[in-house]
Amino acid sequence: MTVQTEFYNYQRNDDHLDWNAPPYESCGPAAQSMRKYLEARWDLTYLGCHGDRAIVGGTSVSTHAFGAALDMRYENPGPGLFVCDTEIIPWLISTSRETGVQALHHYRRSQVWRPPGTSGRPANSDGWRTQPVASQMGQTWALWLHIEFHPAALQDGRSIAEKVGEQAPPITPHELDPTKEFTMDVTLSTVRRGSTGADVVRCQALLAHCCKQDIGPIDGVFGPRTEEAVRRVQAFLQMHVDGVVGPKTWKVLIELP
Repeated sequence: MTVQTEFYNYQRNDDHLDWNAPPYESCGPAAQSMRKYLEARWDLTYLGCHGDRAIVGGTSVSTHAFGAALDMRYENPGPGLFVCDTEIIPWLISTSRETGVQALHHYRRSQVWRPPGTSGRPANSDGWRTQPVASQMGQTWALWLHIEFHPAALQDGRSIAEKVGEQAPPITPHELDPTKEFTMDVTLSTVRRGSTGADVVRCQALLAHCCKQDIGPIDGVFGPRTEEAVRRVQAFLQMHVDGVVGPKTWKVLIELP
């Protein structure tokens, strides 16, 4: 699994794709296969793909007009904000090269991701930018993701399993229960310097997306930058500062947003 390294601006690119051309007159095959996967794996709700309209709050034609953007809601009855932050988004980014995903708009967090080096941030950064809270961005009810696809991958209709070499795992009860969003009922292990794995990814995702900490790539490796970010959050909240994410710090990271 690899991260996308290219970004095509549908509104400003010099190539100027014709959004009225037949290949773009419906939801692209790549977006369709992603929709099926997100529905099956995390029970996300489809909100739409193709539509000849302008971007929200602007006059330029929307990426939706090219059938290159997919909107998916992660609640009602989906998995909730916690699973979106700690599982869905890290997975979308870590497989973005294989699936052709070139941008994510996290409306609830008022944040936009583009491939590192294409968003005006350093190439070794995570590619996230915080947007001004306006219109739908940053609203408590805006519980959906806008997922954009690069034109070079848009017509690839293979299944996600074929693209990334994995089958959708069975959906677990906590992923489908929105009441678990801000509770400690989700089993999380204590992580510290040297830890690796899925819970480190969850920790890094919460630090980056919810606490606005600069930790570098979300890679599942608890290194010095992750530890320092944990210490900053603990100090800010006047907790015991040890850089270890145990039950008390997990609770803070989950509930802080």
